[in-house]
Amino acid sequence: MTDSLPIACTLTTDQLQDRGAEWRALRRYVDQGTIVPGGLSITFKMLDGVEPELQRLIALEAECCRWMTFAVRRGQGGLEITITADGEDGQRAAREMFAYLIA
Repeated sequence: MTDSLPIACTLTTDQLQDRGAEWRALRRYVDQGTIVPGGLSITFKMLDGVEPELQRLIALEAECCRWMTFAVRRGQGGLEITITADGEDGQRAAREMFAYLIA
């Protein structure tokens, strides 16, 4: 059995609102998104400034929400990030946190 990290965020309410606004600002660059085993996958258009902003936000998320895993892959269709977590609760939480990007 694998020990899972607790599903928790270390941000304050204000910090969480600010972070959400930063992610929502990238919504206009989303090309496609889909549910995948363990979480979700989002492809962003490869436009100037998108990749550094995604990398910055992913690094910040890795600090406050250690229970999620982010993978980044450059493809022909753009910059794909896959967000996954362990266990049903973690997977559901990861999908819910970022569902607005693929809706």
